[in-house]
Amino acid sequence: MLRFFFLLTVFLPLLLTAQTDSLMADTTTYVPFVAYWAKGDTLRYEVEKWDLQFEQDSLTKSDTTRYTAIFVVLDSTETSYLVNWHFEEYQNSAATQALLNETFREASEQLGSLEFEEIRFSTDEVGSFQQIENLEEIQAILEVYLEDLRKSALAATGNDPERHQKTKKALDLTFSMLRSRQYIESNMFVELIHLLHPMGSQFPAFDTLTYTENYPNNLGEGYVEGNGIYYFDTLDVANDYAHLKQIVELDEEDTREVLQEYFTRLGLDNEVAKELLETSSYDIVDDNDYFYYYYPGIPVFVDCMRSLNFEINGKKTSRVKRYFLTWID
Repeated sequence: MLRFFFLLTVFLPLLLTAQTDSLMADTTTYVPFVAYWAKGDTLRYEVEKWDLQFEQDSLTKSDTTRYTAIFVVLDSTETSYLVNWHFEEYQNSAATQALLNETFREASEQLGSLEFEEIRFSTDEVGSFQQIENLEEIQAILEVYLEDLRKSALAATGNDPERHQKTKKALDLTFSMLRSRQYIESNMFVELIHLLHPMGSQFPAFDTLTYTENYPNNLGEGYVEGNGIYYFDTLDVANDYAHLKQIVELDEEDTREVLQEYFTRLGLDNEVAKELLETSSYDIVDDNDYFYYYYPGIPVFVDCMRSLNFEINGKKTSRVKRYFLTWID
């Protein structure tokens, strides 16, 4: 159960910013991704999110969430943009809908209160994502679900005080993380970060950019190191259009340390957890494609995939999280 929760919550794609030098000529030329938006600019996107899980190479879970969204620039200043992301035709995955129905089986009228109508977020002057501005509204909606989930989980412990206390401790730790800005922005609505990922950066036109980046740990302190590359698969300078490729692999030892720290905070047997982790292997890779009009800064098609492959006690478990964002008008 803990392994499944870990796969569900940690190491999902986060914003990376590549720092490069100013524009130069010939083989050292860099291509900048900069927003030239104006108040009232409107784009419509189709969003699809896949969640696949495998046990011993057999597919055990396949869920898809779909929706359309309107991207509207609400304000433009010398230092920032304010953008509204309005949801349309939202279709939960089958698993998510089943969980909602089960959680609210005695209060189905509350399901409507869990619908997010819009996200307002800010960027800097070059279009790089900064933060969600209506965070308190989102947290209030999320709280309705978390409290009902808490009641359901604690009720399932029956009259066992020890089990009740352990469950409560795990829920307190987990829910604290789920309410945080970091988790909401980098997991619940990570597609916004994917959509604007290249903005505010510039990349070498003819070379591969190799870099190291620290990923925040959603479950505690510290970071997980990622080693990545960027390169252009397609670059059409005449039309200011590019296909930017990114591949990142997260450090296995950092992953193991984060798991150890999380299990310790849950109060699990430290020696048992340590032995389990030391005999396990982890492979976490991001494989992302960004098709863009880098001028004036319009994402055309984004395909971001994170593959998580674990082998624990000889049992192989894999999970694939994939996000598609397509500009439709």
